[in-house]
Amino acid sequence: MFLCLVSSFIFIFIIYIFLKLKNTSFKNIIKNKKILFLMSILLIFIILSEIYVVIGKIKAKNLMWDYLYENNYTQEQIETINVKHSFINRILSYPEWRIKVIYKNNYFHVYRMKNGKIYE
Repeated sequence: MFLCLVSSFIFIFIIYIFLKLKNTSFKNIIKNKKILFLMSILLIFIILSEIYVVIGKIKAKNLMWDYLYENNYTQEQIETINVKHSFINRILSYPEWRIKVIYKNNYFHVYRMKNGKIYE
């Protein structure tokens, strides 16, 4: 959700700068079909990125629960599971998902997920 808010502010900031550089109003931007098309593509890209991250977090959390059950952990032993995503890690060929499991005894362990598999 945070990524979506930041992306929206960046999107609005880009539109504002573009308007200032061109000394035009918002009505003229709507008349210019090329600019409207590019802004729509950018907005669709931002929304699809957010959907990818949200669905991926759900999938990573479910895979982590399966992994923990296979290693004889119960739900009572786990306090929280935090899933983080990084597009930069994907570009650099690192695992894009980082999963932090916090146990009830305040011990935590960080796992990685790449290509649908959990790694320690």
